[in-house]
Amino acid sequence: MYVIVEKRDQCFGYSYKDADTIKMCILGSFLASDVCSRPSTFKEWVWDYEYQTTASNITGLEKEGDNIILSDLYDEDDPPSYLQLTREQFLYVLDTWEQLYKEGPKQIIIIMEDGKITMTGMNEPDA
Repeated sequence: MYVIVEKRDQCFGYSYKDADTIKMCILGSFLASDVCSRPSTFKEWVWDYEYQTTASNITGLEKEGDNIILSDLYDEDDPPSYLQLTREQFLYVLDTWEQLYKEGPKQIIIIMEDGKITMTGMNEPDA
């Protein structure tokens, strides 16, 4: 599974570009639209045991044991689509996103395969 987010030409930040599954679309939209340059809010929430759920612009987040469930707040499917990550995966995504966001590559490609997540910044997209 993969998702691509792309640097916006005329303003600060990234926007969701493409994904091969709804789950990865949820992740790309969450990072580009909700996290942006501020992952610390979500990192703090992970370790705040008082709150089991939270929501941002377009993503609902829920803690379920050692997992974080991300869902599209506007999904009309029944049942709604969601992406489940372990706490470790979720924190890895936020830490790596923060690093790549600061570096500012043209695209950030996220691949999830067999439970392993890789995130890469690219300045020259493939033709």
